[in-house]
Amino acid sequence: HQQSGRLSWATVLEPAIGLAQEGYPMTPLQYKQLGWCLPKLVRSPSGARFFLQNDKPIPVGETFRQPELAKCLMRIARLGTDDFYRGEIARGIHADMQEQGGLITLEDLSEVHPVQREPLHAVFDGYDLLTTPPPAGGFLVLLGLKILEQVHRDVDSLELVDWYAVLGDTLHAVFAVRESLSTRLDQLKLAELESLLQERAREVGQAIEKGTYSPRLGSDGEEAGETTHLCTIDGEGMVVSLTQSLQSLYGSKTACTKYGFLFNNYLVTCPREPHPHQLGSRCQPRSNSAPSVLLPLGGSSQELITFGAAGSRRSVCAVLHTLSGLLDRGLSLQEAVALPRIHVRQSRRVWLEAFERAEAVSRHIAPRFQEIEMRQRFSYAMGCLQAIRRTATGRFEGAADPRREGTVEEVQSP
Repeated sequence: HQQSGRLSWATVLEPAIGLAQEGYPMTPLQYKQLGWCLPKLVRSPSGARFFLQNDKPIPVGETFRQPELAKCLMRIARLGTDDFYRGEIARGIHADMQEQGGLITLEDLSEVHPVQREPLHAVFDGYDLLTTPPPAGGFLVLLGLKILEQVHRDVDSLELVDWYAVLGDTLHAVFAVRESLSTRLDQLKLAELESLLQERAREVGQAIEKGTYSPRLGSDGEEAGETTHLCTIDGEGMVVSLTQSLQSLYGSKTACTKYGFLFNNYLVTCPREPHPHQLGSRCQPRSNSAPSVLLPLGGSSQELITFGAAGSRRSVCAVLHTLSGLLDRGLSLQEAVALPRIHVRQSRRVWLEAFERAEAVSRHIAPRFQEIEMRQRFSYAMGCLQAIRRTATGRFEGAADPRREGTVEEVQSP
């Protein structure tokens, strides 16, 4: 906001404050999520206080209000974000940590400062893809696209069943590569990252192409996540692609007792065994989030696409599916977002969304995978991607993933 914002800081926070004060109707999806987390929320005094009603999920349609969160946001609107890390809100967090057995100290909070990084980027089919560097998940997306490019120069000519097979191997490979690395990617320079990207994509792509790709099996360790993605483009071309996550649904299931916001549980992603991201003091959690922008090379066109996804590892699956549908198969934005998805876990177990060709795909890929589980069409488990495209003529097209409660809205200036 300090670097690029046009509105006052208080104006920016006003809608969120109003939403917390006045509330909104409980949605069907949020009601389901509360039900999934009910046993843990009931055992958490702060979780039950702020997010349940008599130890039950708040009924669909009933107004859900967060007055304590509104107070927190009003402080931040008045005093700035420094209050969260070094002021009254920080002291509230510290008190909760002491009372509830948490690990965060006032010293930890005081050492938090924003980090601005240069984006990772790579060229595909006449476009430049800009995405988040490590420890976020943009490296995985670029690696997946480079593998697809290496395996088949003409992905658009592949039969549908072959396309799903290649996607399956690629989705498994990007996480297998990440687990095999002996250094932290966020400690590498951009040039080193891009060199590593090309090298590993070439190695894995050639193995997939020859039918010799056979990495060691890993553990799955996947669960429903608490991630939100939003994106927007204004009439002057300002673009925001934002992914925010608490890790698990309702994070740690505990909340700040004074201000009502949830504490995340991102450290569960840090391996317990020796690893560059091993759990310990000052460890660095990894993320799969990859908010991105796709631009035509040369900048001669108004065209751009901004996108990102929620869904833990399935967010990478959602992004790769959508981009391959757009760039390789020539689909519209909404068609690409709605494509039936495949997700391959590190155990080589497969999730495949049901559609008219699903049985044919399943038979085709069965020899290379451990087990194929058919998921319902538009399964919640398969991630959730949101995207906006501005065409070369300046027209806007939005796509909200039908797998969750996303929406598209165009706002005209008064």
